[in-house]
Amino acid sequence: MKNERDGKCRICGGYSKLSFEHIPPKKAFNDKKAFIYEGRELMKQIGSEKFPWDTSGLRYRQMQGGIGSYTLCGDCNNKTGGWYAPSFIDFIHLGYRFILDYGYPSLQHGTIYPIKFYDLYPLKIIKQVFTMFCSINSPELAETHPDIRKFILSKQSCGLDPNKYALLIYLGKGALIRNIGISGMLSIGKGKTRVISELSTPPFGFVL
Repeated sequence: MKNERDGKCRICGGYSKLSFEHIPPKKAFNDKKAFIYEGRELMKQIGSEKFPWDTSGLRYRQMQGGIGSYTLCGDCNNKTGGWYAPSFIDFIHLGYRFILDYGYPSLQHGTIYPIKFYDLYPLKIIKQVFTMFCSINSPELAETHPDIRKFILSKQSCGLDPNKYALLIYLGKGALIRNIGISGMLSIGKGKTRVISELSTPPFGFVL
């Protein structure tokens, strides 16, 4: 039987022993015991009177020391962790500082809030976000879109085709981490489709 920790790296595509990747990084407040609920369990909420975040009675998996999985080879994990993760961690910490200063009760759904960040590296933050999107999806994401692979693994690469990709960010309350792999979205009446993936790393969420 193959070791379940052997497999294809979600970024470079090489087959090797995979290292554990915290999603989001461990120092981005992802170092505590967590309860994992899969989509098939959450679907049981449909038609009930329970709130979407009410997980009482659902089956879960417990993880110690933060949420993550064996998704990246050691080389990709070390590179991205050294190049991009520290800037992303700073970004998350500053985001929480903004929310605490602003006050949770004052945040209103659908409102745009100006947030000023200083001494950050946006490109490194974006590359860490793309790294996480690769980790929550199958290896086919980077294989089908080699420009994403190059964007992550080339420290000098600084852009992606804006006609092909859009990265959106939102501000959210609470501490729930949500990962949604590649999905299709259809705009009824407009006949338009979008291929999206979403991950939330409180206090922010990202849609690719």
